Amino acid sequence: MFTLLAFLVGCSAPVHAQEYMGRNIAQTMSYRGAPWLIRPERVVEENPALLLTDR
Repeated sequence: MFTLLAFLVGCSAPVHAQEYMGRNIAQTMSYRGAPWLIRPERVVEENPALLLTDR
C-alpha cells in the first residue's frame, strides 16, 4: 500500500521546466494533444507561414 501511495504522490509532483538559452523547453505531447495542434486559431496565434519566409 505504501509503495502505491508513494508512486501516486511522485506522479502528481510538478514537473519543472528545463531551460535552454533562456527559453523553456516544451514538454512532450502524446496523441491526445492532436486537437490542440489542429485548431483554427493556431494559424493566427503562431503564424507558421512566417517560418518559411526570408526575413
